[in-house]
Amino acid sequence: ADFPYGSEFSWDTTGQEEVAVWGAYFNASVPGLGELNDRVCNAILAFDPLVPHWVYAGSAFGMGDFSNNAKWMVLSGWEREGGHYRAGLNSIPLIERYRRHPNDLHLLLTGMSGMLNVIPNIDSNGAPSMAFHTSPFVLDHDPNSGDHGLGFFGHSTNIGA
Repeated sequence: ADFPYGSEFSWDTTGQEEVAVWGAYFNASVPGLGELNDRVCNAILAFDPLVPHWVYAGSAFGMGDFSNNAKWMVLSGWEREGGHYRAGLNSIPLIERYRRHPNDLHLLLTGMSGMLNVIPNIDSNGAPSMAFHTSPFVLDHDPNSGDHGLGFFGHSTNIGA
């Protein structure tokens, strides 16, 4: 397979950050397919939207994590998650690649969008939310933190904290 990596779930878009970072470190490549890091970053760019909306910018389409982590089980948990932790994780390889290619503004914008996408999930008291419910009859952050720490790891790694 051209992309033999990712999450344990076929619909998920997490796990790429580890493959990209190690691929860059070891310069892993497959003849005819190019460097592993480049392939991972290109895959992330294909599913991470760069749209002018705080819920979606840099956050790959994902449904399902509300079904096992959320307090509110809207639509049995199968609803679009805004600001999901995958945004912060997927921003790691994009920002790392941007540091090697500082003229590629698309990398910077998409990486920064994902990096910042997890920050609105922290409320005024400092409590994190796993994601934003995008169903029109909810439009609120879930009270459960879920895997927010992973997304914040992506944010803090990219800002150099």
